[in-house]
Amino acid sequence: MTPSALLLIIISAVMHASWNLLAKRAQTTGAPLVFLFAVFETILFFPLILMAIYQLSTGTLSWIAVGFMLGSGLMHTVYFWLLSEGYRVGDLSVVYPIARGTGPLLATIGAILLFAERPTLIVFNGSIVICMGVIILTGNPRALLQSTALKGIIYGLLTGLVVAIYTLWDAYAMNQATIAPLIFQGGLSFLRMLILLPYMLNRREELRKTWQLDRWYAAGIAMLSSLAYLIILFVLVYTPVSYVAPMRALSILIGVLIGTNLLKEKDKARRLIAAITIVVGIILLNIG
Repeated sequence: MTPSALLLIIISAVMHASWNLLAKRAQTTGAPLVFLFAVFETILFFPLILMAIYQLSTGTLSWIAVGFMLGSGLMHTVYFWLLSEGYRVGDLSVVYPIARGTGPLLATIGAILLFAERPTLIVFNGSIVICMGVIILTGNPRALLQSTALKGIIYGLLTGLVVAIYTLWDAYAMNQATIAPLIFQGGLSFLRMLILLPYMLNRREELRKTWQLDRWYAAGIAMLSSLAYLIILFVLVYTPVSYVAPMRALSILIGVLIGTNLLKEKDKARRLIAAITIVVGIILLNIG
């Protein structure tokens, strides 16, 4: 992995952990919040959306590319909804690490099986070490199986599965369908809004409440999440998925620092050990 790719992934990780903090602090959850920040993203990327429409009309952009955007938009909609609901029933320190830890592992396995990528043994061991750090971060497995934490665990695992699927899907779109990352990001943001629009037309009161309580959180989530993932799309153009996906777990370390300092979460020693373990895994990835 090149130094420039590493730097971009670190910047993306900071943005990713930051928007998850905003999502946790939002007073509303679910489809209304997801739809609202999809609207903000559409406004943010409106010039790119117009460019995509123009390219489609002139034949520069294929309908296959639109299909990739639509598929990605649908998967990202499910991802944001699962994460939002997970934060409603579970703690940030449980849902976020599980989602961000299982996603890269499953994506790496998928890249090996589907794309015939062959990461070195050091890279594979680095992925395992990162996942071990995630396990340490979540705490006592028996405590996690308590009824109060089980729902958060389930949402975290489901979110991680969706992360792995859309990572592989988007990587294929970047490398095989040769879609420009900016156009791809703008298109999937717009399509995600359209996907939720029919559902939200019958829930205007919920949407109005979300606007009143969380419009600034939604705007922040839209800005940080879209830019964070746009950076990853650029990196995927010249870096294999099996290297990028585990490195994205760096956001867990950032999340631990945010949780410790801003949310005043407990178990600082355990979380520090987990963070160090994740850093070791990241070092292995870069050595490999």
